[in-house]
Amino acid sequence: MSGKYQFTRANASSLGPTPTEVTVTHPFHPLHGEKLAVERTLRGKLSHILVLHSPDGKSVRVRRDWTDYDGAPSDEGAIAPAPLLDIRGLREAAKIVEQLKRQRAQGE
Repeated sequence: MSGKYQFTRANASSLGPTPTEVTVTHPFHPLHGEKLAVERTLRGKLSHILVLHSPDGKSVRVRRDWTDYDGAPSDEGAIAPAPLLDIRGLREAAKIVEQLKRQRAQGE
């Protein structure tokens, strides 16, 4: 086999078998939650990149740590979801509930 790079046991990945599919786990990625086929992996200086087959048939590059490639995603660097109501909103909701209780008590 000629060429610049050759696959040998010496340079084969020691990380184990490459998964055939991964799920995008980064919360802000447009493909979040999508299960995509892995076409190949690329090693960069700072991170590993996966080349994935997107639903529209194109190849997309996604950082490996933005997927479940290495197993379950870690919470490291994860952004907690924003609360549905802040404290002011909760106080307003409590006032409305109290008003409704009073109206119901007066109507009975």
